[in-house]
Amino acid sequence: MEGQSRILSSSAASREVALPDSDHHTQQSRFDHESIDISQHPEFPLSTQTTLTTDVSSGSPTLNQAALMSKLDLLKANEKRSGSTQEKNYDSSSEAQTATPQDHHLGKSRSVHWLSPTMMVVSLIAGVIIAIGHHLYYQWLNEQRVGDSNRQQWALRIGNGLSILVNVLLKAAVGIAYVQYLWKTLSRNFLSFSTINDAFGLGQNLFSFLNWELLSKLRVILPIASLFPPATLSVVRGQAVNVTEVEALNVALQNSEFVSFYDPFGKYSTAQNFQKMVSGIAVTGDLPPLVIPENLEPGNVTYQLNNYLPLLRCNPASEAVKTTFTNLLVETRGNDGPFPEFNETNNATSLLALDEHLDWSYFDASRGLNVTGGIGYFGVIPYNMLHDNSSSTAALWNTSQRSDIGSLDTLGQIWIAIANYDGGKKEVEFINCELYNASLGLNVTFVNDVSTVQIDRREWLEPINLASMNTLGAPPDLLSYSIFFVEVCSYLMGTFGWSKVAANGGNMSVESTADFVVHTNELMSTNLIFHSQLNNMRSAIMEIIGEEWLEYVPYDIQNISLSALVEEFALNSTLGALSNWDFCEYENVTVSIATAQNVYLYESRSLIISYALAAVASIAAVIVGLSALHCNGVGYDSTVTTFAVTMQDSKVRDVLRQYPGGAQPVDRNLGKVKLRFEIGNGFVVDDSGSRPTV
Repeated sequence: MEGQSRILSSSAASREVALPDSDHHTQQSRFDHESIDISQHPEFPLSTQTTLTTDVSSGSPTLNQAALMSKLDLLKANEKRSGSTQEKNYDSSSEAQTATPQDHHLGKSRSVHWLSPTMMVVSLIAGVIIAIGHHLYYQWLNEQRVGDSNRQQWALRIGNGLSILVNVLLKAAVGIAYVQYLWKTLSRNFLSFSTINDAFGLGQNLFSFLNWELLSKLRVILPIASLFPPATLSVVRGQAVNVTEVEALNVALQNSEFVSFYDPFGKYSTAQNFQKMVSGIAVTGDLPPLVIPENLEPGNVTYQLNNYLPLLRCNPASEAVKTTFTNLLVETRGNDGPFPEFNETNNATSLLALDEHLDWSYFDASRGLNVTGGIGYFGVIPYNMLHDNSSSTAALWNTSQRSDIGSLDTLGQIWIAIANYDGGKKEVEFINCELYNASLGLNVTFVNDVSTVQIDRREWLEPINLASMNTLGAPPDLLSYSIFFVEVCSYLMGTFGWSKVAANGGNMSVESTADFVVHTNELMSTNLIFHSQLNNMRSAIMEIIGEEWLEYVPYDIQNISLSALVEEFALNSTLGALSNWDFCEYENVTVSIATAQNVYLYESRSLIISYALAAVASIAAVIVGLSALHCNGVGYDSTVTTFAVTMQDSKVRDVLRQYPGGAQPVDRNLGKVKLRFEIGNGFVVDDSGSRPTV
């Protein structure tokens, strides 16, 4: 129909409604300029959609057309109102669409990739193995010669390289563990950008430790991040030790050179060389220099010797010995004895009074003789069988009787009495020193050609009774024991004391009745007097007689008992035989020669402790890291890729856009923005409180 517009329904004919021409032109103009596809709007279901057409001939739309146009106008207005919003949020929508694959990926079921735990464990095990290798390498170098400078440099390079490698491996294991623990901690707390930066840059920036938020919220993991293996142990140079077999001198008691004279009647005398050697020890108190083995390279020499040698063993005297000793003391005769006022023909012993303190007096009214005195020291060698009082000599106490010791029946003992003065009181000590056969282990050392001998082992075997040995035709080794005993005891025999004559009426050896007389022996002229017990006794006697005694500073007097002093003197006299070829023979010994060449000296304790502490701390860190991996369910690192992917949240990106470039230092406002890491989704901004304006 002309001048009308029709709406053709898809199901049946529609009613026709006449419209004014003006409206017709208006609608025609509208649809001529705009075309709307109503199929794109949910307000028009497909089941009821119609096609809007204009009948040019009539120019009048139907009623349905008017209703449709009204709806279309409404839709168009809505689209215009939302147009600007869609344009404004276009980028955000695009970003959301871009993030969709990431969200989809992070939303998958989590599983720990093998790389992070494997690297942690492998680095830890490798570091521990190389640390053990470092220790074994230095142990192999210990006491080895350094050699030339090139060899020394290579040894130090290898040691430093092993130390650095241990450092790198343990630090790598700790670093991976620290990162895993850090990601776990970040997932539980909102932390500022600046704190996150400091946490990941803890090993490169010492100022990170000034971050209070880091110290307060991440204090548990700070020690883990700060663990470092020890530095390389330095190698110290020392002496090189070379071991070789050589011939060295050892005492040979069967050597006949100990004896200079021997007759069929059993009398013999000591070799002059041995006498001089013992005399030198008595006077100086020092062991003579030993003979160093021949054909040795220069250096400090050490070797061991074992032998059976004669010694004196001193013990407190028994009561029987004390009684016999006193009887022997009274029987002594001679002007050089303890009672010089008796001559060889005087037999009036009943007139002599001797108390338990060895103070004595002698009174002979017929001769007008009154003498008092005191004994400070007395040494005597007893016979095997005591002689009666009619004998010319009751015991061997005079050094002039030395030649008789070997031919007489002596016990191989020397009895000594010494007075101990303390605060005006006098107590007498009785000592019995016996000749013993002893087994000795010696450590001989030559340092710069100066010899020293140390006793590593001393075993007392059995006492030697010289009376039981057949002196006539005795083998040389037994004669050597007797000669040793003679020479040592020659300095221990005799007396030291004082006397004073109140009246002189007979054959006296003193020149003045008003003067004190000192009776002395060879002992008082030796170095042995500079020992505490002998020196105190001598000082007390010199004070009694009113003579000045040279005072010695304390360090000049050795604090040693008389028993120990006698044993030491006898030992040195025996060892002194090592200084003379005549009394020794050669035997094969193992010699250690410490030369002045540079060697490596390794003190393992420092390295073991350092590496052990580092290993234990690293193991603890790895355990913490593995636990964090298990809790996280996935592994993270500190690479750029990880941070780029985990910063995809729209709000995080909005914040970061305000600070392009990323140059240091980071803007303070940006540093205050707080983030929390959501495992599987990345970092999110803290919206719970106020945050800086960006």
